[in-house]
Amino acid sequence: PERQERTRPRMIDTWREVRGDRAMVEALLGKVPLVLVNGVAWVMLNERSLHLPTLGVAAIALGALQAARAVGTGIGPWITQAVGARLGDAAAWGLASWATFSGIALFALSEHPGWLLVWTALWGAGIGANWVQTTARRQRLATDEHQGRLAGLDALITTVASVTLTLVGAWVGDTFGDVRAGLWLGMALAITA
Repeated sequence: PERQERTRPRMIDTWREVRGDRAMVEALLGKVPLVLVNGVAWVMLNERSLHLPTLGVAAIALGALQAARAVGTGIGPWITQAVGARLGDAAAWGLASWATFSGIALFALSEHPGWLLVWTALWGAGIGANWVQTTARRQRLATDEHQGRLAGLDALITTVASVTLTLVGAWVGDTFGDVRAGLWLGMALAITA
């Protein structure tokens, strides 16, 4: 408890020190648009796994979809690194964003299990690339003294954004009888964030 009391003000002080640094704030908030839609997409992924008879029971379907997303998450950073080296960081950031949005939107619109796996991998590629890009940028910009506290702020911001939209998306999906309703809300918020 005493240690937590000492850490909390340091995190607040660290935020106060960096909030005027636009590049650092962009790095800290760089995951937010994608995790907003990602949170709602998790609800959709779980719901869709219940209705994929060609992949077997729901647990197998969910596992296959998660595995496809994991493969994408591993490949995405490699692809955007190559794009960034040729076309610049802005192109790599744009590619990560559009891969995420496109993969999730196409996943929402598809019915065939094979395509669902492809779109889930695309979604994962975008999220994985964004995660690596924002984390690497934050680490490059931060002093050694601030690394841990900024990583904590990054995790807090990312978790709160994702969980909030997961809950809102699930509620909207239940209210309108289709989980995709929550997804489109998440997309709209993510694009405007």
